[in-house]
Amino acid sequence: MDSRIFFHRKRPHDPARVTVFSIMRDENYFLPHFLRHYRSLGVQHICVFADRCSPEFLARLEAEPDVSILLGRGISFADDFRRASDGSIIKLPAYLREQAAEALYPDQWVLFADSDEFLLLPPPFLRLDDFTAALDGAGRSYSYAPMVDFFPRQLALRNFGNDVNPFEGAPYFDGGPYHAIDAGTGRLLTRRHGIRGRLFAYLLTHHREELLRAFPEGSRVAPPANFKFPLLRQSSGVGWKGCHRITAAPDLSFGCALAHFKFYPELDAKLATALGEGQYYSASSEYRFLALAMKLLGGSDLPCPESVRFRSPADLVAASLLSPWTATAASQR
Repeated sequence: MDSRIFFHRKRPHDPARVTVFSIMRDENYFLPHFLRHYRSLGVQHICVFADRCSPEFLARLEAEPDVSILLGRGISFADDFRRASDGSIIKLPAYLREQAAEALYPDQWVLFADSDEFLLLPPPFLRLDDFTAALDGAGRSYSYAPMVDFFPRQLALRNFGNDVNPFEGAPYFDGGPYHAIDAGTGRLLTRRHGIRGRLFAYLLTHHREELLRAFPEGSRVAPPANFKFPLLRQSSGVGWKGCHRITAAPDLSFGCALAHFKFYPELDAKLATALGEGQYYSASSEYRFLALAMKLLGGSDLPCPESVRFRSPADLVAASLLSPWTATAASQR
């Protein structure tokens, strides 16, 4: 592994169990909810790359008994970290996902999740290790997940308090299915986008010039990608290729879901940092889009006829975003 990345603290862990890997920068709202959620899934080891975190946030990580902490020496989130064999530039997040995870946890299951991403398992699974054991039994080394954007009734209601669980503060999501596989090409096709797609479409229709100014010249003007392959067995012959791709042809069976929380109490501070530094994808264009949506649509009611108020993963099953394992397995026989 690159010598500029090192363990500030390394916790022992069982290699037979899933490690959750995350990049965080002062995620004061999400950290306790993130840890509580993944511990409820039976996770016993979480590795956090602390990206330029404050001493106070680093101390919070150090106080957690099951958290290993990685730090970077002289590097930051948006640095051109190294070049791939094809000459393309690899930035730090891509390196951590594509190379560091395997170097640290070879032949182990790793779940790569941002601090605002909460994995939901298909019924009947309640524990992540049981799900990966079933994937092993099915000969599968990864799992696809739609990114299900959760949202409050109005964007103006995003500041619901740090003690409020994100599922309670932003309880709505749009039904699916979001994706399908093209039978001829094997490509993953997007059918629906969820709330960020709806906001993007509205701004593109009614505030086109303002939206286009949010994107750097020459960049692709499109709603954010709404899928990932977050769970992958390292050293399996299948690897991550950026945030939203893997090196194998995608398969949507044996899937899970990522509850994705873009609207939360610290969003305004995150926007200020993202827009000031421009370090995120495409010069932080997604955050520019979100800032415009909140400015123009903050008081608008967001739920639509296809929206669902979340109570349990069964709601995602009913909304065609999760398939129960028994049904999925039966379809493969």
